[in-house]
Amino acid sequence: MAGCDSVVHFAAESHVDRSIACADDFITTNILGTHRLLEEARRREVARFLHISTDEVYGSTLTGSFEEDDLLDPSSPYSASKAAADLLVLSYHTTYGMPVMVTRSTNNFGPYQYPEKLVPLFVTNLLEGKKVPLYGDGKNVRDWLHVLDNCRALETVLRRGGDGEIYNIGAGNEVTNREITDTVLEILGAGEDMVQYVPDRLGHDLRYSVCTEKVRSLGWARARLPPSPRRHRGLVPNKHRLVAPAQDRRVLTGQKSTAAREPTTAREPTTAREPTTAASPLPATADPPHRAADLPSADPPSADPPSACPPIAPSPSQATP
Repeated sequence: MAGCDSVVHFAAESHVDRSIACADDFITTNILGTHRLLEEARRREVARFLHISTDEVYGSTLTGSFEEDDLLDPSSPYSASKAAADLLVLSYHTTYGMPVMVTRSTNNFGPYQYPEKLVPLFVTNLLEGKKVPLYGDGKNVRDWLHVLDNCRALETVLRRGGDGEIYNIGAGNEVTNREITDTVLEILGAGEDMVQYVPDRLGHDLRYSVCTEKVRSLGWARARLPPSPRRHRGLVPNKHRLVAPAQDRRVLTGQKSTAAREPTTAREPTTAREPTTAASPLPATADPPHRAADLPSADPPSADPPSACPPIAPSPSQATP
């Protein structure tokens, strides 16, 4: 960390199923690893420490959306280890005055995602002629956030966030796992026969939902939506196998394209609002800079989710049926 003015702590074990099978690595990496980074950052007097967490620390709720000051109720060894890391990070602000911040993002999707995650797993399985495993009845709800939207939000928090503050990050795209499955099947021209129903995950949370009003008050706004069949009309079925144009296959599997891409520019909010918390020592800009060439062609920006966050009902702590 010598010479660094900021630390952005992404490192984590993050797969729920693996945490259920063996929690040891999750405790070591997510808790002890975070402690080591905190100690080194404190010794080096790093100006900003941004800890990347997850919406799963709140647990499940049937209605409403969690706000940053709601109680934590993690259900899996993974989410429990992240909740512990969150509290450890915040304690370094309270105890030592360290300039820390915590973000809690919803499910990410996008290029180059590791294929143990739902979307790339389903896509690669179908491209290889394998069935897709769907937990239970598929009614579990997640909010799907494009990885580039998430990274822009993280940079916004890094530059404008307040010390000791927590920021939820989400897209307001709450859909069931069944809907995601149907979308992937339709895009790739596969049928219901390619779905393999498997016993539900232990302690499977039914629904995650977070209020994002706080991070949007810093000037961030979602720019992308999850894929849908109408956005990928080039993917067509064949009697015996799936046929997709080479360019679309590269997009779905994360391969790099050799064709030149036309740079696109991100669409920014029309007005920037000043944060109400402590100002960052990093240079504040109208919106965090990002290279146009890094952004794939974007759909027109969608409207932000409503700013008013409804109250949540008591969150269930038991596994979903």
